Amino acid sequence: MRPAITFVVPTYNAERFIDRCVNSILAQTRSDYEVLLIDDGSTDRTKEINAGWAARYPKTIRALYHENMGAGKTRDRGAREARGTWVAFIDNDDYIDSDYAERFLAEAGSDGCQYDLILGGYRRVASSGKILFSADGVSEWSKFMITAPWARIYRREYIIDNDVVFFPEGWAEDLYFNAQFYFCGAKIKTIQYKGYNWFFNDDSVSNTNKRTPDLSEDVTVFTEAVSKLKNVRKDGYYQLFLVRYVSWYLLWALKNVEPDYYVASAKKYFGWLENEKIPLKFPLFSSIVQGEPMKNRLGINMILLAYRLHLLRPFASVYCSPGNA
Repeated sequence: MRPAITFVVPTYNAERFIDRCVNSILAQTRSDYEVLLIDDGSTDRTKEINAGWAARYPKTIRALYHENMGAGKTRDRGAREARGTWVAFIDNDDYIDSDYAERFLAEAGSDGCQYDLILGGYRRVASSGKILFSADGVSEWSKFMITAPWARIYRREYIIDNDVVFFPEGWAEDLYFNAQFYFCGAKIKTIQYKGYNWFFNDDSVSNTNKRTPDLSEDVTVFTEAVSKLKNVRKDGYYQLFLVRYVSWYLLWALKNVEPDYYVASAKKYFGWLENEKIPLKFPLFSSIVQGEPMKNRLGINMILLAYRLHLLRPFASVYCSPGNA
């Protein structure tokens, strides 16, 4: 019998955490699921651990392996190898509540085809088990704030029929994948459920306040790709999504570059938006971006104002901290 849902878990050097992740899936209150553990060229024992799980639960778990390709391409493979009606991605150091599948599938409709994407919220959990913060998926805007591929389920048929893939450039992967749902006609539902536990790994570079900027990244490659998606709907949410992404990239990813590089990048990225006739504005108080933290709204408006007033250079001189990455 075809499983209702496939849990796709890309793994890479996850020997410390993968057992907890798999155990949380096996604890589901529903049994009509399968698990794909896809190892992305680990250099530790993860591949062997995955094989052990598959040997122990051959009817439920499949262990696959390939040379290192990155998380995006690994998830792409998982979606296409999946046998379930729905696909749920889980990161190898995270874990889910026991009612995760039950709660999401209950929202899918009796035939499982009423929606193409159902998204919820998540908890940010420390190694001690303490909940650092949580986010709900209750507003229309929430899907643009929670852009990871987890804490949601995707209808596999939509992925296959529309050739939905993660961004091949190796960055902005999740945003691009989700944009193919958000702006291309998918039926989407948000639910007030927080059953995904996003683990705060103290050893992870992504959990530090410092990020080494990759100067090979060009945001316009991403924005251009999104603008050319098949059947893309360029509505108000589309415009705000791109303004938010470009602004947030400048505020976070490029914080540690030289001011001259920062100014040139900002002019290029905002110039692209202007050429696309996208208004350079972001609501400060409007409920259209319900759930967006005020500090984010202020930051976005601050850099937009600096651009409009031709104050990017003094802004960058104060804001940028080159050499601190």
